[in-house]
Amino acid sequence: LKHLGHATHAKAIEQALFTVLKRGDMRTADVMGTTSTTDFTAGVINSYYKISSKVLLGACVRVCVYSQTHC
Repeated sequence: LKHLGHATHAKAIEQALFTVLKRGDMRTADVMGTTSTTDFTAGVINSYYKISSKVLLGACVRVCVYSQTHC
């Protein structure tokens, strides 16, 4: 995604993945866990939505402040 110009979203996906792995409660068999890949993926997606909503809201605030308009 970075090379396609979507660095913000690439970073959010990366952060979501690391957030789930760091929590330690959702690990698939290949990393010594018992979580299904479906549940792991759902955890990463949920984490991504939380992270990306904050990132996108922050971007909107910066644009509004810069352009002195209301979002």
